[in-house]
Amino acid sequence: MLNISRTHKRTLTLGNAPSAPGYPPGVFRARKYGDPLMVRLMGLDVAGLGTTNFQNIDLFHPDPGAGFGGVSKFQRLGQAQLDYLKFIQPVDAGTFGSKMNFLIGNRDLTGAPIRPYWTEGGDWDGAWKAFKFGTIVFGGQLVEVETDASGKPRIFQFYSKYQETTVKEWIPFYRLKGMKWAERNAVTHQSHPWKIQRATWADWGNEYVDTWHSGQVYHPVWDPADFPCNYDGGYGSALYIATAFVEQP
Repeated sequence: MLNISRTHKRTLTLGNAPSAPGYPPGVFRARKYGDPLMVRLMGLDVAGLGTTNFQNIDLFHPDPGAGFGGVSKFQRLGQAQLDYLKFIQPVDAGTFGSKMNFLIGNRDLTGAPIRPYWTEGGDWDGAWKAFKFGTIVFGGQLVEVETDASGKPRIFQFYSKYQETTVKEWIPFYRLKGMKWAERNAVTHQSHPWKIQRATWADWGNEYVDTWHSGQVYHPVWDPADFPCNYDGGYGSALYIATAFVEQP
């Protein structure tokens, strides 16, 4: 995990132009595995990793020791959130069990989690003791970020480094907006695909896959105001996505 300076800077410099027609201001598309920027900055290349993987686009928190990542940095969830995750899975060619096993693993505390979500102390359909989500969004999916009153994305800068670079620099970020818990009955993937994403996969050759066993798997972008990560350090609950990690939809 990265060590970052306590020195941080916030700037109101305006970001990219508003999103394309059909999307609200501040909506972008996360880049994917194999994208040259993601390979250079974060090593997201199946060939380099030696394995296929879910499309983890890591979020950032400015607390020293947090940085990028979605394992030691996580959001704590509970039974209500697990029940909601079950509820939003569509009925299609993929089985319910395969969808949930794609999303959630039972973490052996001697090793790292290998799924986007993980339980501790038992499987997702058993008597688990903790339920957590690594701080990522899914590659190729829409995300929403904070904007100013005119609809322009705000940029926040922090002094840090990407996972595959060696020199610290002032990195520009957007502040993530997720699905508020109070919104859960008012949004769907069809109506708000930047709040309810499809969980995506990077197959061999960095092939982009948005189905699993012929079924679609859904995931809410958990708003960090409602579900803060396990870091704060005086920096608050906000999570950030590097401006380099997204593009116009």
